[in-house]
Amino acid sequence: MAEDLNRIDWDDLRLFLVVARMPSLRVAADVLGVSAATLSRHVATLEQRLGTPLFLRRSRGLELSREGEALFARCEEIERIVGRAAELDVGASRFQEVHLGCVPALARLIVPALPRFATGWPDLRLVLAASAEVGDFEASEVDIAVRLTRPKKGRFTVRRVASMPLSVWGRADGPADRPLVLWGPANGHASRLDALVQERAPDRRVAFVTNELSSFVGALRAGLGQGVLPDVVAREHPELVRMDGFGSLPEEEVWIVTREEARRRASVRQLATFLGGVLSDALRPRARRPIAPGMAIPEAAAVPGE
Repeated sequence: MAEDLNRIDWDDLRLFLVVARMPSLRVAADVLGVSAATLSRHVATLEQRLGTPLFLRRSRGLELSREGEALFARCEEIERIVGRAAELDVGASRFQEVHLGCVPALARLIVPALPRFATGWPDLRLVLAASAEVGDFEASEVDIAVRLTRPKKGRFTVRRVASMPLSVWGRADGPADRPLVLWGPANGHASRLDALVQERAPDRRVAFVTNELSSFVGALRAGLGQGVLPDVVAREHPELVRMDGFGSLPEEEVWIVTREEARRRASVRQLATFLGGVLSDALRPRARRPIAPGMAIPEAAAVPGE
């Protein structure tokens, strides 16, 4: 395979690396911004050029073959060499930092996955600023931001990676007309959702206001009231159930925004790609059973689905 590998374009090998790292071909296609069919053709063409199968097609998805594992190891080494050369090109030392800004609800999904990324960058330091408002890139050190709003201007690379479903949640053992828990004016984007909830429940009083995620979740778990949470956060707490009577809420779009000059660094480009895969997979749509009028149904009744 060594001789054949010399004739393969590095961009094709980078596609192979993304497919090998992602949990499914569909997720890899989302990360790369192409269709799954297009990416599948690229993989098949690469296998044909190398004269060997790189993946085994299983019912649960693609699995690296023995030859694929060997190629993956070689490509990772090439990637590290190319990446370090790119870092040197921008005058950086061997010790690197990447500054990441992320809303707290999504930071909970990202942080547990970071050790997988760190294995390929043993000298990299990741600096995470988890805040409700990522803020202005022009006045910050953030290289990559995971946001719920798309920047309107600036020198950035912007990519939509997922949608995040939202619902009104509360304890199942309380009255249906329990008061509301709101996010507060300091959390501008969520405040618009609070206004929508108040429009749909105009007779409910407001019992608690906070702009901090753990306090908001704690208030719902304690039975202080009902409020808007991302479904992916609420599912972590079995005592919380989705509440009926508020109608459907608009989903939040999740964007990965990369500072244009930061993309010169291989570590930044690869981390942005990696985060896109993590979030796309974690926020996949899940099938939900309908809620009967006037009832709250435990999240345990929801069943996973594509």
